[in-house]
Amino acid sequence: MSGDFTIAALACIVLGGIVGFSVAWWRQRRLISMGRFLVSEPSPAIIIMDNHIEANAAAARLLQRDRFDTLMDLCSCLSAPELEAQGKTLHALLEALRRTGAGLKEDVQAGPQKSEVRLTGFPLGGGVMLRFDDRDAEIAARNDARAAHKDRIRIGKILDALPLPVWWRNPVTMKVDGGNKVYATAIGLEGSVAIPGTNRDLMIGLVGEEGTALARRALSRSTPQSESHHVVINGTRQLYDFVEQRLDDDGTIIGFGENQTSLEAMQTSLAENVAAQDAILENLLTAVAIFGPDRRLNFYNSAYARLWGLETEFLDSQPGFEEVVGILYDRRQMPETIDQRAELRARVELFTSVVETREELMHLPDERSIRLLISPHPKGGLFFQFEDVTDRLALERSYNTLTQVQQATLNNLYEGFAVFSRDGRLRLHNRAYQEIWRLSDADLKGSPHVSQLLEKVRPLIPHAADWEEFKRSTILAITEPKPDAGRYEFADDRIVDRVEVPLPDGQCLMLYLDVTDSLRVQRALEERNAALENADLLKSRFISNMSYELRTPLNTIIGFTEILQSGLAGELNTKQTDYVSNVLEASQHLARMVGDILDLATIQAGFMQLDIQEVDVATIVADLTQSTRGVAEEKSIAISLDQGPKPLLAACDTARIRQVLSNLLGNAIKFTPEGGTVEVRVLPPQADTPEIRVVIEDTGGGISEEDRERVFESFVQASSGTKQSGAGLGLALSKSLIELHGGRIVLGGSSTGGTSAICYIPVKPRRSPLLDNTIAKA
Repeated sequence: MSGDFTIAALACIVLGGIVGFSVAWWRQRRLISMGRFLVSEPSPAIIIMDNHIEANAAAARLLQRDRFDTLMDLCSCLSAPELEAQGKTLHALLEALRRTGAGLKEDVQAGPQKSEVRLTGFPLGGGVMLRFDDRDAEIAARNDARAAHKDRIRIGKILDALPLPVWWRNPVTMKVDGGNKVYATAIGLEGSVAIPGTNRDLMIGLVGEEGTALARRALSRSTPQSESHHVVINGTRQLYDFVEQRLDDDGTIIGFGENQTSLEAMQTSLAENVAAQDAILENLLTAVAIFGPDRRLNFYNSAYARLWGLETEFLDSQPGFEEVVGILYDRRQMPETIDQRAELRARVELFTSVVETREELMHLPDERSIRLLISPHPKGGLFFQFEDVTDRLALERSYNTLTQVQQATLNNLYEGFAVFSRDGRLRLHNRAYQEIWRLSDADLKGSPHVSQLLEKVRPLIPHAADWEEFKRSTILAITEPKPDAGRYEFADDRIVDRVEVPLPDGQCLMLYLDVTDSLRVQRALEERNAALENADLLKSRFISNMSYELRTPLNTIIGFTEILQSGLAGELNTKQTDYVSNVLEASQHLARMVGDILDLATIQAGFMQLDIQEVDVATIVADLTQSTRGVAEEKSIAISLDQGPKPLLAACDTARIRQVLSNLLGNAIKFTPEGGTVEVRVLPPQADTPEIRVVIEDTGGGISEEDRERVFESFVQASSGTKQSGAGLGLALSKSLIELHGGRIVLGGSSTGGTSAICYIPVKPRRSPLLDNTIAKA
């Protein structure tokens, strides 16, 4: 029994030894395996197996320690501020990890340098493995990932913010993988950077191969490819430049479209503006030519071709500048020059030297003057403008000459004048103005104001007490001109008349005339006129007295002579009868002469009044002709009368018209020899001359041209071959009487060699002060 127990005990001991050996061997193998694992682990790592702590080389370097006897030794090389702030310890967490196998991940500071690391603990093969990861690298990686994410978001936002559609394609399928919001809107989707799984493509219908032809060309050629197409986006037809190109990194095709609608509109507008500008330039009278940067003719108008006489076919071929100018030199249509080649080179150099508009006046051999403007063209080259100013220069010369003549004329006017603008400044004057106001050249320099001029001429104005009022009224009259006139009496005894005339442009014209001498002459004339009026009054009184003194004895003589002739005082013998007849005839002739003198004096004194009535002139002429037939028959003179149509009415004084016509008819009979004829015609008024004409022609000796005016003077007779009696008052009185009616008498020669007297009697008397009084009294 005891032996069995012993065997059993030995067996147990052997078995226990075997088991212990096996466990120790297993642990040893596990430690070896974990040691190998530590060696292969690149990161710092520690394995805790039972009470054994093993660290790899990286962990030893990190913790500056290669042996740890206890867990506390390990914890002494580590610190966890965040855990400590929470009231926890790293030792407790490690113990919990060994007991429960719960995972551990904490940020700790390792080693004497307090390196920031991430401590990760996890069970491993019956033990615990602690791994130290570089926290800075992790943070950097995390930051890189976060930055990459932000970059992706930022790029997406940037793409969405772009005003043009952007998309990218799969290089294998050529399908659109994504695009920005503008692209999504263009294809009818809500905005999204990623457009996965869609078959919509903006390029479908624009380019071949279902919209991928441009992308395939870009993929095969590895260079950007572009095309322009019109596309309808949001219901609006727009022009886009589409570009697709391959990215070198992964072959992705990226494309974008640039909206050229505004550019197209601008180009269209520019083309329209250019066309309008060309049309305007074409219709200009100024010759225009535009030479481009290559010095070839890009544009010309019809005026340019006409000015130089160049063929349109030649100009349409866009000839060079040198060729055109050379032709003009050959035709002598450019200014003459000694060295034509040097001049041509100088003109060619204008294309590189002209930076602003320059002007040139060319005098051509054909006597034309051309104004040339050369300007740099915005598109390069030069813009030439040619204007034929020959007529304008001639006009300017004429104008300048006229201006000089006018200025010389104004300066030589006796009347002073000055023109003031609305602001009261002197704009124009002549020398007479300067002399009248005693102003110097310095006083009138620089368009002085009227107030300044008034202060300079103040010594000439005698009313100093009212100076301010005079100055104010003068300035007002010039700045607000109205028609006015006045007179200045200067302190130096000169008298100046002033006339103010407003001009159409609002300026004021002041005219000044020194009337000092004129007034002196006027006063002298007034005194002389007063003396003449006094003499005329004396003459009138003399005529009145003489009329009474002469008429009274004449009437007595005529009366007693008629008594004697009638035989009331007794019979007279033949000789006495002849004496009495002669006395009576002489007395009557003297009475008529006195009457004519009185009438003439009355007319000259202005006292004659007419008794105007409407009468038939033809009847008056017929009566006069009939009454003078007896006198004419005594001289065997034949009188003929042509009355014309009746009646011929005129408003006149019957007695005075009879007196005028009687004198004319009597003169005709008087100066016609025996056997002669006298023709009397009455002509009606014409449309343009409302006058009745009485024509009396005789066959006498006629009147010379120099006597035709003298015979109308008082007491003057025309020279004649016959001796005729008379005082020479008849024609003078007749002229005065007919002129009082507004008519006239014209003497001339007749077709028979005699005298023709034409009396013009107005149908209505022409107006005159005496005639007005006469009509009023009538």
